[in-house]
Amino acid sequence: MKRSLRKIIHTLLVLGFTLASPLYSATGNVWHTPTSSQNGIPTTMRDPSFPSVSQSTTFYQGVWKGGGANQTGGFLIFRVNNTAWQSSPLAFHSDVNYGTNSHDQFWKTSATIPLNLGDIFDYYFIVEFSNLDTTYLYDNDSTSSLEADAQLQPRSLTVAYPLPELTINGVNSNYSKSNFYIDENNDTSFPNLELRLNPNIGNVDSVQIFTNLNNRDLANEDYNGDGVEDGIFPVDGNTIRTADTGAYFRAYEMVDSNNNGTYELDLNAEKTGAY
Repeated sequence: MKRSLRKIIHTLLVLGFTLASPLYSATGNVWHTPTSSQNGIPTTMRDPSFPSVSQSTTFYQGVWKGGGANQTGGFLIFRVNNTAWQSSPLAFHSDVNYGTNSHDQFWKTSATIPLNLGDIFDYYFIVEFSNLDTTYLYDNDSTSSLEADAQLQPRSLTVAYPLPELTINGVNSNYSKSNFYIDENNDTSFPNLELRLNPNIGNVDSVQIFTNLNNRDLANEDYNGDGVEDGIFPVDGNTIRTADTGAYFRAYEMVDSNNNGTYELDLNAEKTGAY
């Protein structure tokens, strides 16, 4: 069967183009877990984890390099309230366990969170490689070689008030534990608890600590008369005032003595117990 010279040339051109375009059959092992801390980054993979209005936020993306993956760049793709997608390029941040099978690498970029409370911020990552398919990272660490998948199921966060930050002796109190050893009968001094709280919302009228510290002897009291011991079912903290010194859980006023937005209170641990 005869074929025209024009068709043969066209076929060769198409074949040449195909051979010149590398095709890979695998996506990268990449991740972005917003509230997770990782070796190689300062805090969490979205910093802050729960950003507030107009807050500059850093987004980290991780990649496993142990299998030879070579990330060359990428983008954070984001939008606000279903408007047009925008992009911010990723920059190299750090290597962890370089030269081992546990070699991880982190890339990052920043974006400013929207102006209004309740705004929806959607985002996903485009991760580019020299030896793997371009990988789209979205939703709950799902990956795909198709950008349409990422745009259908991006990660989302709702702009809200930031969480207050409370530390005890410099340690973040969120799910933390501190142990102190005391002798109630013979000790003449007791461990000091330095409570520091930043409300993260500007000026506030009052900041209080609600705790049962040193009040184990009041656990059997029924301060609000609901028929249940307060050690079993505590009184609603919103009904306790600083003057209610006979309650199992007490309210203590904190003071911003340095006018820097951090409220302070020092308490001693003088009785054994779990508080």
